[in-house]
Amino acid sequence: MDDVICFITDNNDRKPQKISTRPRLPQASLHCPPITAGNELGLVVYPNSSSNWEIQRVPEYIQITYTPENPAIDIPFILSVGEDGSRMVQLIPKDPNEPTTQEDYQKAMKNIDTLFNDFHTPAGAITLKANCWFQTPENWDSVWMGITNQFDPPFPDTYTVRVQTDWYSASTTVEIRYQMKIGQIIKVSKENPIGMVTFLERENINIRYRKYSDELITKQNEQKNEKLDKSYIITEKNLTPHNIWYQTNKK
Repeated sequence: MDDVICFITDNNDRKPQKISTRPRLPQASLHCPPITAGNELGLVVYPNSSSNWEIQRVPEYIQITYTPENPAIDIPFILSVGEDGSRMVQLIPKDPNEPTTQEDYQKAMKNIDTLFNDFHTPAGAITLKANCWFQTPENWDSVWMGITNQFDPPFPDTYTVRVQTDWYSASTTVEIRYQMKIGQIIKVSKENPIGMVTFLERENINIRYRKYSDELITKQNEQKNEKLDKSYIITEKNLTPHNIWYQTNKK
């Protein structure tokens, strides 16, 4: 595979990366290489915003609270987006007696457009923009999806989409779409990734179906019983990506 080109849209040095750990995985998973490999299935991507957002779905609309990274030059606000397409922005100035201006309102709309692509498509869904875009080699696609093995509650369901990014460039950023249930809350901040991107070659896989053979069953049983063999002894230790030692058995 040739190089994948990554375009970054912000200057916060939040580059897409592989992360082998997850915040709330059980400790036993730290010793499991297949789970670690699943964590590293793709590159986690970060939001196209440096400020803090809280998104909550309530009956008939989604409410979004914006807290700017620099309150001295930006005004907090609350955005309500109805399932019927209606929108209402409530600016919250530091001094309640100070009137807001049209410029303040336009800045709020610009901040909204920086992070969000659409709302309620379908009802309860939101699409967040990441801070990057990938251009893949010919015949390679990008898969935009939720973060694997991420169990932080109440983490919403995430759509998985496949985009032919070797030629498609109508979007300027990766887009991660969540399907929120009523009562769910998403907190978006610059430190926390919002989704994952991996890459697949655009070729059909031919699958051949066979019955389980005695040879395969025998091989599986041998591997299960190997650990009970007295000839197995502990001969070395390995260091996981989490800086945890684990033991390897060898004959």
